[in-house]
Amino acid sequence: MKNGLEKWKSYTPISLINQKNYFDLLIKIYRQEGDYMGGKITPYFETLTEEDHFDIIGPKGKFQYLGDGEFLWIKS
Repeated sequence: MKNGLEKWKSYTPISLINQKNYFDLLIKIYRQEGDYMGGKITPYFETLTEEDHFDIIGPKGKFQYLGDGEFLWIKS
């Protein structure tokens, strides 16, 4: 939440499957250019500093926790 506004967007981690205790996201910034409105959420990430924090929820989909920080993604 920044400036009292709460926004939601789903992103897919790009981490290696054996990576534990953290994950990587690839977030592209789509800026407004001409008639193109740009992204609704991604420009927010460009304003973040190292002191800023945001909440993460998930995962979405069907996952099974295997223990020791490992999950199994169940394709539907």
